[in-house]
Amino acid sequence: MRYYQVDFTIRPNNDTAADVLAAVLSDIGFETFVPSDLGVTAYVQSAAYSKETIDQAVSDFPMPSTEITFVAQELPDEDWNAQWEAEGFEPICIGKRLVIYDDRTTEAIRIHPRQAFGSGTHATTQLMLTRLCELPLNGASVIDAGCGTGILGIAALKMGAASLTAYDIDEWSVRNTQDNCADNGVQADIRLGGCEVLTDSDKADIILANINRNVLLDSMAQFAAHLAPGGHLLLSGFLEEDIPTLTEAANTYGLKVCHHLNRNEWQLLDVIEH
Repeated sequence: MRYYQVDFTIRPNNDTAADVLAAVLSDIGFETFVPSDLGVTAYVQSAAYSKETIDQAVSDFPMPSTEITFVAQELPDEDWNAQWEAEGFEPICIGKRLVIYDDRTTEAIRIHPRQAFGSGTHATTQLMLTRLCELPLNGASVIDAGCGTGILGIAALKMGAASLTAYDIDEWSVRNTQDNCADNGVQADIRLGGCEVLTDSDKADIILANINRNVLLDSMAQFAAHLAPGGHLLLSGFLEEDIPTLTEAANTYGLKVCHHLNRNEWQLLDVIEH
C-alpha cells in the first residue's frame, strides 16, 4: 500500500487552523495527521491522492484570513513504516483510569501506531477515551468502527468490557489492531471492511465511531441497528458546525444526544435511544 505525504504550511499557524484543516482533509480521503512547526503533515493513500481536489479544498478553506500551501511526495512502504516505528510519544493520562504508552516495558496500554490513526495524541481520540472512562464497561460488548490502531477497543477491554468486534477498511489498520491486541494481552474479533461486515447478530452495548462526518452520516442507520437497548454510541471526528446535521441524522433513527464534549475545536456526541 503506497501513501502520499503532504506537508501543509499554514499562515498564520495555530491549533484552530490546523484542526480545521485536518477535518477538511479527512473529508477528501486523508487518514493521518501530524502537527509540524509550519502546520500539518498529512497522509493519504496514493489511489486517493488528487492535487486538484486538495487545491479546491485549500481554496474553499473556511478561514479566509488563513493562507495554506502544500508540497506532496509519494512514499515507499518502507519509508512510511520506518517513520512510524521510529517515533515515540510521551505517556498520555486519561482521567484516573487510563495511561497510554508506546513502551513495551509498562503495564498500561501499549500502542504502536505505524500506519494507522490512533496513537492517543489526537484530540478526538482523547475525547473518546475520556467519555469511555465515564461509562459502565464491566461485561459490556463493544464495536469499534474504523478501529485504526485499535486503541479505543483495547481501552474498553482493559476497563472491563467482555467482548470487542473491530473493523476497518484499511488492511494495514486491521493488522495493526491485531498486533496491538496481542501486545496488550486482549482478544478481539477484527474484520476487514466497513459496517457491512457486521451481521444481524452483532449487537453492542457501546459502539465507538471516531471517523469523520461523512462516514458517520452514511453509517448512522447501521449504528442504530447494531446498538443494544440501553447502549451508547460515541461519535467523534467532526467540528461544531457538524453537530446539528449529526443530531438530526441520529434522531431519524430513534437516537438522541445525551452528552457532549469538545476539545480544540473537535467534538464528541454520546448518543442513546430515545
